[in-house]
Amino acid sequence: MNTSVLLLYLVEWLGVIGATMLMGLAPAFQRARLGFRYPRREGTVSFLLFAIFFLIAFQYYRAAGSLPLLPEPVKEDTLPLLLSGLRSQAIVAAVGLGLVLLALAIRRQPLRSAGWNRETLGAALRLGIGTALVVLFLRGRAMNVMDGLTPGEGTAFLYWAVIALGEETLFRGYIQPRMAAWLGERWGWLAASAMFTLWFLPGRLGVYSGSVLLWGLLISAVQGLLLGWMMRKTGHAAAPFFYRLISGWIQTLI
Repeated sequence: MNTSVLLLYLVEWLGVIGATMLMGLAPAFQRARLGFRYPRREGTVSFLLFAIFFLIAFQYYRAAGSLPLLPEPVKEDTLPLLLSGLRSQAIVAAVGLGLVLLALAIRRQPLRSAGWNRETLGAALRLGIGTALVVLFLRGRAMNVMDGLTPGEGTAFLYWAVIALGEETLFRGYIQPRMAAWLGERWGWLAASAMFTLWFLPGRLGVYSGSVLLWGLLISAVQGLLLGWMMRKTGHAAAPFFYRLISGWIQTLI
């Protein structure tokens, strides 16, 4: 990874931290915090759900093929290959979302216990959209969006919406609050972030070289910590969802 790409990530992360610290002070986020009657049981279930999801992903990529390794930035001739990889990620993320919904149904738990609390939805949407706009401007991609999108870029947006919805609902909405109830806020946040970092591996092992894989794991780790911190500040999956959506999608813009 070259220095300019790393600097872009650093600027993005600092911008998101600033926006979250400012907009995360909304009084709505201090209300309706989630609690669980049996924290250890909830933590165990969330870990098992991650293990099942991880194994499904490995089996899927083993059958469908690994994710492509593409040069940065994306160009017109590499976009179709990128879309193929995003489609695979979206399929796996949709499976993860399905597992969460199935677990909620079997255990008769409300949707708010997976990070989608109606009471704080408005404040979370404002924070999520605000951080998304910050990322667009700090990355210098606002004009790309205003000038209009190609069909491929629009398709990439839809794929990223599914990826962000599935993965953020699983990791930030379902797993993190349960691990936090079991292990405490800090260790639960770190545990969920570690699982998210490991999630970088399926579909990439055997394709990415050693140094590229390590850089990818590092970026995934920092992003997981940041997304988890946003969840801690808001208690709602909408904020990390919007940030993840835009942060991933802008890298597909030509």
